[in-house]
Amino acid sequence: MVLFAFVALALTSLAFSEISAISNTTLKSLDGAYKLQWRYNNSQLIFTLTCETTGYCAVAFSETADGKNMVRYDIAVTGYASGAGYVEDYWSQGPGPPTKDLAQNYKLISASEAGGKTTVEFYRDAETGDVKDVQFKNTTEVKVIFASKVNSDANNNRLSKHDKTKILDGKYNLISLAMEPPPLPSKTTIQPSATTMSTKESVAPTKESVAPTKESVTPTKESVAPTKESMAPTTPMAPPKYASVMSPDGLFKLEWTYSNSKLMFKMTCKTTGWCAVGFTTTPDGRGMKNYDIAVAGFASNAGYIGDYWSTSLSKPPKDPKQSFFLIKANEKDGRTMVEFYRDAETGDTANDVQFQSDTEVTIVWASRGTDANVDLSKHTVAGVLSGKHNMIKEAMAAKTGTSPTKPNASHAIFPSIAIFLAGMSAYFLAF
Repeated sequence: MVLFAFVALALTSLAFSEISAISNTTLKSLDGAYKLQWRYNNSQLIFTLTCETTGYCAVAFSETADGKNMVRYDIAVTGYASGAGYVEDYWSQGPGPPTKDLAQNYKLISASEAGGKTTVEFYRDAETGDVKDVQFKNTTEVKVIFASKVNSDANNNRLSKHDKTKILDGKYNLISLAMEPPPLPSKTTIQPSATTMSTKESVAPTKESVAPTKESVTPTKESVAPTKESMAPTTPMAPPKYASVMSPDGLFKLEWTYSNSKLMFKMTCKTTGWCAVGFTTTPDGRGMKNYDIAVAGFASNAGYIGDYWSTSLSKPPKDPKQSFFLIKANEKDGRTMVEFYRDAETGDTANDVQFQSDTEVTIVWASRGTDANVDLSKHTVAGVLSGKHNMIKEAMAAKTGTSPTKPNASHAIFPSIAIFLAGMSAYFLAF
C-alpha cells in the first residue's frame, strides 16, 4: 500500500464523532431491569439496549408531553432467538398492538443473551425522513419508554403484549447528551429505589466512557460471543464469526462481517499510531490505483477515522463523502484496534469501491507509530495481501461455518521487501 506524506487532517467535523464513538450516554431504570446506551456518530445513533429478560426487549421514543398511552411511539423491538439477534421497527398511534413500520430503519449490529439478560446493539439514521419515525435533530427531546416480555421472543412477527414496562421521567435530547464529553471517572451509581416498582421513574443520564485511558476499550465484548442460557441444559450457541485475514508477520489483522447491506470491520495493527486498510478492484492491487482507504486510530482518548481515495502514486485526497463510520477504538499492549462500518454500496461510485455480491478486491494495509488525528505522516510499514477477496461472500461463509475457496493465507509482502523495491522514492512505497 502507498501512503504519501499527507497534509494535516481537517478534523472539525470528526471531533464530535470521536467523542461519541468511545463514550456512551446511559439511561437506566431504577430497578436495573433496563439500560439504554447510545452514541452519536456522523448523523447516526448507535444503541445498546439491555433488559433483564430472555424474551423480547423494546425501547420507544415519543415527542409527546407525557409519553403515555403509546401515542406516537417510535419503537425498536429487539431480542435474541434461535441463535440470532433481531430488531424490528414499529410505530403506534395509541393503546393497542403497534403496527410494523413499512420502512425498517433500525438495523441490527449484534445481539446476545446470557445470565438472564438480553443485550442488543443496533443503529439508525438520526433523521430517516419517515413520517412514522421520530426525527432526531439537535433540538429534539423525547420520552424514553421500555417494555419487555419474559421468555417470549418477537421475531418472525410474533409480537405479543409486554408483561413489564417503564416510562422514564423527564425528556431527553439524545444528540445533545451524546455530544457532551464524559466526566472524570466516578464510582457513583444510580441505586435501585426502595419502593415498589412504578411505571414512571426519575433518572439522570450518565456518561459512561469506554474508559478515558489508553486501555479504554476491551476488544472482547459480550455481543461477539453470545450464549443462549435457559433453565434446562442446552447446547451452547456458537458465537458469531468474522471473516479474517492477517499478515504472516502479525503486524496487521482485518476481521469483517456483513449484515443489513453493511460491512462491519475490526482492524488491528501492531502500532500505537495510525492504522490503515485499503481496497482496490484493480488486477494486481499495486500502484495505489483506485485505492479506497480507511485511516484510523486512537489518540487523546478518542478514536478517529478518515476516508481517502487514491488514483496514482501521489498524495491521496480525502474523500468529499466520508463513507467509513467509527464505532469505537482502543489502544492496548502496543496495538491499535478500531471498529468501523460502511454501506456495502455507498453510491459514491467515483471515490468508493462498491461491494456487491460478486465484487473481488485486493486488500492493502499500512501503519505508522505516530497518530493521524492532527497530521497524517508517511507510513513506516505496509503490505499488500495476496489474492482477491469477495468480502460479502467470505463474511456470509464465516457466519454459516462454510469454507469457500479463499486466497492463500500467506498474505503480505514483507515491509522490508516492499521498501527495497520502492527505494527510488523518499516519499512513498509503490507496490
